[in-house]
Amino acid sequence: MKQRNKKLIVLGNGTAGCISVSILKKEFPKADISLFFSPQKPAQSVGEGSALSFPRMLKSHLQWDYDAIEDLEYTNKIGILKKNWGKGNDFFHPFPIGSSGLHFNANKFQEKVLNNISSQVNIQEKHIKSHSDLDCDHIIDCSGTPNDFTDFYQIPYIPVNAAHIVQCNWIKPEFNYTLTIARPYGWVFGIPLQNRCSIGYLYNKEINTLDEVKEDINNIFKEYNLSPSKNINSLKFNNYYRKINHEGRVSYNGNTSFFLEPLEATSITTIIRNQLGTNNIIKGNWDNYKANTVYNANIDGIMYMIMVHYLAGSKFNTQFWKEAKNKAKNFFKNNFSYDFLTMYKLSKEYYKNNQILDPNSLHSGGDLGTWHIESWNYNLKELNVYNKLDKLLNI
Repeated sequence: MKQRNKKLIVLGNGTAGCISVSILKKEFPKADISLFFSPQKPAQSVGEGSALSFPRMLKSHLQWDYDAIEDLEYTNKIGILKKNWGKGNDFFHPFPIGSSGLHFNANKFQEKVLNNISSQVNIQEKHIKSHSDLDCDHIIDCSGTPNDFTDFYQIPYIPVNAAHIVQCNWIKPEFNYTLTIARPYGWVFGIPLQNRCSIGYLYNKEINTLDEVKEDINNIFKEYNLSPSKNINSLKFNNYYRKINHEGRVSYNGNTSFFLEPLEATSITTIIRNQLGTNNIIKGNWDNYKANTVYNANIDGIMYMIMVHYLAGSKFNTQFWKEAKNKAKNFFKNNFSYDFLTMYKLSKEYYKNNQILDPNSLHSGGDLGTWHIESWNYNLKELNVYNKLDKLLNI
């Protein structure tokens, strides 16, 4: 008997939904794929910086080259400039030569994907009240930030929970890397696009006020000679991830799966990894337990990436940074990950011997979170946290 084609449904037309449906279309060319989006939850234009995985996905799953993404107002991302972290040791974390991430217009990316797949995917504006209303083999829910966090772990260690984002217009890009700048009340990202630079100040709304942030962000405008526009967005957020991300015939992705603050731009890589895990479920290669184990390990790795920055602290001796460093110390005291401990020891050996280690000595892929061992060593060294971690980990 001929087996029928699988029926797959993606919920949500934001960046996560567009990435998920693009990967599904390539991996399951004979499947009956639908994308439903609700007008009650408009797509968000967040996450406009990526690591190396995003341009690779654009090539492998959408067959896009640079000439195909001109309308995304993109700039190549060659690395991350970090300023004021630790004792104020500014440093540049470069991507490998010949490789780059992307800064891009998220709204234009979403529009382009939907136009690109419109003849092959059933796209409908449709509000879905319950997964049980859908007749399909698998659902990928990318419907956005949840209203209820009962099914989530909320993360008490990350010290930022609010952002003030200002778009600054310019004639041409002035740099081709992401800015990550520690400031008295938190830290600031800078994402350069062709016609604008997005400046976002991440802070803790229980410690500092929006007015304080608005005053301090002017220092960034002055330092980089930026002209702020009236396109401003001030928002509050939770840091969270799902207790169970793959359950039955439902997998979650994007903000309905997780949100970890944008330090190190890990969101898009996590979205891609989540969808690849879902692919393995659909193909019958993995069960939900395996997919959830991989999901949790990825979240854990990203948490360690984020928290080493706060453990390093900054050159500012403010209430925010005092509390941020205390949260980081508590995180490392109260959380144990064999993968992190293994990576840390390998990284420290790499640092001492100044030699390249076999990345497969950790596990396939040779990374933890989205950092390879060389990135772990580079950041731990430049953030000057080896001694601090030795004490906290009793090494």
